[in-house]
Amino acid sequence: MSIDLITPPDRFVSLHSHSTFSTFDGLGYPSDHIDFVLSESQGMDAWALTDHGNGNGLAHAHSHAVKMQKAGKKFRQIYGVEFYFVPSLDQWTEDYSAHRQAIKDAKTAAAAEKKSKEKIIIDADDESGGLVIEDEDESKKIDILKDEWKRRYHLVVTARNRKGLNNLFVLVKKSYKDGFYRYPRIDFKMLKEHGEGLHVNSACLGGIFSNRILRGVAHDKSRDEIQKDLLNLTDRFTDAVGIENFKLELQFNKLNKQHVVNDYLIEHHKLTGIPLISTADSHYPSNDKWQARELYKKLGWLGKKDNLTLPAFEDLKCELYPKNAQQMWDEFLEGYKEHDFYKGNELLVKESIERTHDIVWNDFEDTWIDVSAKLPTITIPNKTPFKHLSDLVKNSLVTEGLHTNKEYVDRAKYELSDIKYLGHEAYFITMYEIFKKAETKTLFGAGRGSGAGSLVNYLLGITQLDPIPYNLLWSRFLGRHRCLDEDTYVISECGKKKIKDVSEGEKVLTHTGQYRKIIDKAVTQHDMAVEIKFNGRKIICSPNHRWIVNRNGNEVETMACHLQKGDKLIRLDRDK
Repeated sequence: MSIDLITPPDRFVSLHSHSTFSTFDGLGYPSDHIDFVLSESQGMDAWALTDHGNGNGLAHAHSHAVKMQKAGKKFRQIYGVEFYFVPSLDQWTEDYSAHRQAIKDAKTAAAAEKKSKEKIIIDADDESGGLVIEDEDESKKIDILKDEWKRRYHLVVTARNRKGLNNLFVLVKKSYKDGFYRYPRIDFKMLKEHGEGLHVNSACLGGIFSNRILRGVAHDKSRDEIQKDLLNLTDRFTDAVGIENFKLELQFNKLNKQHVVNDYLIEHHKLTGIPLISTADSHYPSNDKWQARELYKKLGWLGKKDNLTLPAFEDLKCELYPKNAQQMWDEFLEGYKEHDFYKGNELLVKESIERTHDIVWNDFEDTWIDVSAKLPTITIPNKTPFKHLSDLVKNSLVTEGLHTNKEYVDRAKYELSDIKYLGHEAYFITMYEIFKKAETKTLFGAGRGSGAGSLVNYLLGITQLDPIPYNLLWSRFLGRHRCLDEDTYVISECGKKKIKDVSEGEKVLTHTGQYRKIIDKAVTQHDMAVEIKFNGRKIICSPNHRWIVNRNGNEVETMACHLQKGDKLIRLDRDK
């Protein structure tokens, strides 16, 4: 079919993208990329973040995605990582150990050869470690003759659902814990063990598929032999994550090797039925940021590489910004004119672009980690939580010799009354158990913020400071009468907000550790407002507003409606 008769693709989501969290390789925060993707010029409704070897930017992406969704925009954030991959970590470790032994033997031989004054140069392959910096030139050039232990292939892995996201984080953790040598690595074994809920595509020129293709071509292998190598890889990937969750990744740029890879991947699709997808492999947030990104890359290699001059735009081999469907098609057309193998495969390429959108909206879910606090349920036989808490406090009063001191007993009763009223008994019991366990492992500080004003905290061992001698106030920490004004901060799913800025239907963190929806929000007006002069300014507050005053030389907590003539106002009874 003539290319002119084919309607360009009308939808696309790049399942391969980088941000500034790809050190010295990507540019721009995830929010910058998302804003560009959602801009009128791009008109897209989803985006995947797949930084090199880490998930450091995923929380940033999630936060901004939620913000966009709450603003009424249709948008789906996809969470992923472009992992560094080797087929077998066991084999890699064995090869690396042999390399290290060879270096050790060479050094031993050099030391023994005392008569020789000639300096012996040993290739240690720059084993100094340091930042994990992606070398794009190395990835794109692919030294096919490099020792196998020096290799690290790219592999794009994204989470389809909550289980996949959890497994994604497990793989990141294991890549650093079990597979780290200058770069964190995963292998087939790890991928199969934690493959549920994951989607994998074969990545760029730095991927193992590209390597097997280009290595085969360099060694004059036949197409059948190369396809046999690719089939072996395909079988292992589909075994790890399922045949429906593995895709062959096409990219379009001015690198001749990329089109060689595309040729073989299209053929492999025809032989195996493994679907093709196309990706933009974006590294900066908009098409005008290419020069800033080139400069950023050079900064990462100062003192380590020569020829660090910035290229001209016309010399760029890859334009790596978040493209939309039309821009992907236009880039394909540039290669189409120069490479005959695309003839007859035009519809396959169009489908590979549109398929990404279908995958994201049909196979993926809106997901994120469960950030709610997981407090254990502690049950005491034949006791209510409040009875158990009261017994703990009473026993501690006796142990400390304070059970005959009326001031301490009254204060303990007062605090326990508020705790019961607010339903926080289980929280205090949980904290007691945590600190009882922790004191066998570590040392504590004297207090925990306003919690140091609680006698119950002190008696339970949660704090180490007796609040009574220092006139520390329970009400600074907790109390049934504490009021919230419009400038009080709460924790929402999008971060810290003032009460006046949250909306009905939005979720906020409650005292139980769970996020719950705001059902209603209202301001209560009081007919009997109290007018007070404080530090030379007039304050109007509700009758039950709590104040701390100096009354006859004593600090007293009282409601505004109970203020007496002569009281000296000290402060509002609320955390600033």
